[in-house]
Amino acid sequence: VATGDVPRASVAFRSVFKYQPNNLSARADYARLMLDNGNLIEASGQYLRLLEQDPANLDARLTLAEVQITAGSWEDAREQVSRAAAQAPDDFRVQAFVVVMAYYDAVINQKPTERFVALAQAQQIRPETPDLRPLLNVIVDGLIRAGKLEAALTEVDDLIAGSPEELSLHLTRLGILDEMGRTEAVADSLQNIVLLFPDNTEAQTTLVRWYLANDKDGAERTLRAWADTGDEMAGTVLIGLLAESYGPDVAQQEIDRLIAAGANPNTFSAMRAALDFDAGRVDTAITAMQTLVANELEPDARHGYQTTLAVMLDNAGRRNQAEAVLDAVVSENPQHFEANVLRAQWLLDRGQTQEAILILRAAIDRRPDDVAVVRLLARAHQQRDEVELEGRMLALAVETSEYAPDDAVAYAAFLQADDRLGAAISVLEETIRRAPDNLLVLTGLGDLYVRTQDWNRAAQIEGQMRSNGHADAVAAADALRTKNLIEQGRSDEALALLEDSSLSASDGPAAYVSVIRTQLLSGNISRAQSVAQSAVAQHTENTQLSVVLAILSRMLGNHQEAELLY
Repeated sequence: VATGDVPRASVAFRSVFKYQPNNLSARADYARLMLDNGNLIEASGQYLRLLEQDPANLDARLTLAEVQITAGSWEDAREQVSRAAAQAPDDFRVQAFVVVMAYYDAVINQKPTERFVALAQAQQIRPETPDLRPLLNVIVDGLIRAGKLEAALTEVDDLIAGSPEELSLHLTRLGILDEMGRTEAVADSLQNIVLLFPDNTEAQTTLVRWYLANDKDGAERTLRAWADTGDEMAGTVLIGLLAESYGPDVAQQEIDRLIAAGANPNTFSAMRAALDFDAGRVDTAITAMQTLVANELEPDARHGYQTTLAVMLDNAGRRNQAEAVLDAVVSENPQHFEANVLRAQWLLDRGQTQEAILILRAAIDRRPDDVAVVRLLARAHQQRDEVELEGRMLALAVETSEYAPDDAVAYAAFLQADDRLGAAISVLEETIRRAPDNLLVLTGLGDLYVRTQDWNRAAQIEGQMRSNGHADAVAAADALRTKNLIEQGRSDEALALLEDSSLSASDGPAAYVSVIRTQLLSGNISRAQSVAQSAVAQHTENTQLSVVLAILSRMLGNHQEAELLY
């Protein structure tokens, strides 16, 4: 250990355990050695064994809890923290871990008040445990969520000073600078990260993402420069950027250039096939992938290409052929991650939820941050009517994806169905803070504000939609305003808006709305409803007419029918 020869030290420790399995001091030293060298799995196992032999070892229990939190195993950590709290409730370290767990629960359960309380407790106990990293992480995260970005930046800078080699801290700092709108500082920080971590693809990926969001020409230059040095990942990202910006033909020309320059022909031939598939040249793409997998390839590469081929076959409506290809992969490599996840998805399609859940649980044990697996688990629990587990998975998907709009909207819908409107609003408010122009999230949040009779905030969302300027955003703004007016009992204004709005895309529906308004002005609500029913029957695709009919149903006291029409 003193000379830094970890492999030989590990062998020596195992020899000790062979002859002295109850040597607690040696096991504690070995667990710490594994932890210091980043082997969290082995460290966890050794600390668990140490606690079996010495249950009163509070230091070991708290260290294990910290390892489990670092690995994202929060429920395992909860068990250790609970036992530590029972053993030494007055120990400041134990109290700090209790606060960490309380903060985690508040975040997962979308309870802002409890989150603020936990943050305050973390700040209060910090002087007693100044180096406890999980507690410091809580303080940083809490300050960011509270919008206290300058304070969060100061905390992160202090952490970086103590652990400059920790990439996650630099990325957190980067996110804070970005949220503060300090563009030049973001660019400088990104360049610094790449210099500090030249072999870290995550750092390079972050730099590229920033370029993609702020300077696509810069992204293209950077990626091409990296690709020309043999960086395969940079080449694949470059192809994706070119396909998005200029179309598949330009991307395929770049593929030809990279292959001619010595890039891996298999990797980029697979990308060419994917571009063909996305462009509608399905048979060409499938034939190319079949040719590729027939070549002499390393097993791992072949299995990856076979899984891609299976996806293509399935998307082309050839599920039986796809399953045959996937079965070949799993028979050779039962642990192939992507193949098993795809297999679980197909099992869910057939309603075989129990078998799918077993596969997905094994997958999430291997990759706890894989949001695709979390989403499939949520779907599996939904199919089994396991509402609580479904909710946990939907919440985890939101957290894992860092509030991706689709995940946030799905979780908000779940919360609404459970009549937890405040929690649903909190989820979408956090999401819109990160993706302010996402129309799907804006629509969901606006509808929730209307439902909770928060007219002013609904109007603010409407204005945010209109500022977008696109036709679909303006139409969504009109729809939200209509709902807002209807719920306030201002039906005449709602009908006037519908008659004039961009939602009345054709003369026929607009004319119907005009006739309906005339009937209403004459006091003939029933006649107006009859006209609306005829209009909906003739223009089934026009959602505006359904809204008009809902307004009339509401005016006639048929609230349940109106709700269905909305």
